[in-house]
Amino acid sequence: MEFVSLTAALTGIANCVELGPHGQDAAVFADPAFASAVKALFAANNAMIEQARRVSIAALLLNKSLHHPVDSLPLWLEYDQAKRFAVKNDEVAAEGIAILTDATSWGGLLLESLCTHVREASAGYRRDQLDPDFVRRRILAVPAVAKRRPMEIGFDRADLIRFLDACQILHELAFAKQPALPKAADRVGQDSESTESAPEPEAPEWVGRAVDRGWEIVREAQLARRAPSQEDIASQIAREWAEARVLGKNGSILSAATVKRQALTPFKVSCKAHRLQARLSSRGK
Repeated sequence: MEFVSLTAALTGIANCVELGPHGQDAAVFADPAFASAVKALFAANNAMIEQARRVSIAALLLNKSLHHPVDSLPLWLEYDQAKRFAVKNDEVAAEGIAILTDATSWGGLLLESLCTHVREASAGYRRDQLDPDFVRRRILAVPAVAKRRPMEIGFDRADLIRFLDACQILHELAFAKQPALPKAADRVGQDSESTESAPEPEAPEWVGRAVDRGWEIVREAQLARRAPSQEDIASQIAREWAEARVLGKNGSILSAATVKRQALTPFKVSCKAHRLQARLSSRGK
């Protein structure tokens, strides 16, 4: 069983959602300088708004399918902080549905709030009141608990993929095999024949979640035309998880170095790898 959170599930579906431009950045203003500033404002925030709109559509698709299934429903799981792994818990289904219902309006509300911000500044054409980081600040203002619960509730990856495929919902939730710890045979002077049949210890369960979150950060950065290093990605995950109290197997806070060493590096999670994968995919079309 491999846990995939609602956050990762929605991102995996959202990345396959195609939608047209919202058109709100085409508003006309009498003041040319203000109009130019508004276009720049939307240009700086559109990538995050478009991703939020895709996530909202993904939430709608998943929520509708869970209410009108064409196949057996996937089992709901909850990540147990004490046990350090996900367990079956049907009682979180209502909470998960509530999160999906709420997420359906995220994109629209975010776009509406930016439009309101522009309207308020348009009184007197106050360019100094236009905040280029408006959307990012709105996202950062979301309470930690609201960010944490979608990361703690989810499904078994294989079970969710089966369900989404049956519902004909496109997604990018490919199977992600956990990397094994180094074989004993890799140690200097160890007889490979005597250790070949020895079982390989699996990586901690949080590794899969870190890989999912790492690819989400990579995609978000690509939309915002940024290219954070693998160290920056690991640092962001470590900060988010420290705030959300996502802990390691021994109950300790995960450091950026640990996230990078045990999750991002083995799975080659990086902006460079994502660009290479995109180029290879485009050549195959």
